[in-house]
Amino acid sequence: MSPPFLVRPARSEDADAIAGVHHQGWRETYPGLMPQAVLDGMTLERRVQLWRRIIHEEPPGGARFVAEMSVGATAGKVESRFPPGVATAQRIVGVAQCGPAREAELNARWEVWMLYVLRAAQQMGVGSALMRAMVDHLAKQDDGGAEADRSLGLWVLKGNDRAIRFYRRQGAALTGVAKREERAGGVVDDVAMRWPDLPR
Repeated sequence: MSPPFLVRPARSEDADAIAGVHHQGWRETYPGLMPQAVLDGMTLERRVQLWRRIIHEEPPGGARFVAEMSVGATAGKVESRFPPGVATAQRIVGVAQCGPAREAELNARWEVWMLYVLRAAQQMGVGSALMRAMVDHLAKQDDGGAEADRSLGLWVLKGNDRAIRFYRRQGAALTGVAKREERAGGVVDDVAMRWPDLPR
């Protein structure tokens, strides 16, 4: 049976929907894990402005994907996961972005820059499908040499055990490296996870 969602490359017209997933992902995931002032400082309006500006920007070798769910075409138990009024014919429920690693401390060639799935669409394989899309894309950037660096890493918020478990199931491991970021409203601590080779 086919999954009730489709993973595809993001398009320019997805900017507002991506902003919504990004914003809601923070609201659902990070309360209690980062200062509330940091959460309050990033409004939906600011997310929309950000994504409308950067939607056309792609890092060298990078890619952005969305998961689009056909809620109306699925069983009632899927549609019932969504709050009243949001179960539309097509809905973007997940977003992921990958590209070159941005910091040497990650000790990886590639980086998962972001991966968010709305809570109502979790436990359906959406996150795993987005991971697979990123890995498949990054594998195509490889020059094919036996000694090619295929390492992949990411930063995850310290204490975000659910995300850490997810990435462990995908084959990543904590590296012991951590970083602290100063954000408007407070300090955020991240820990590094890494795959020595692109997961298969």
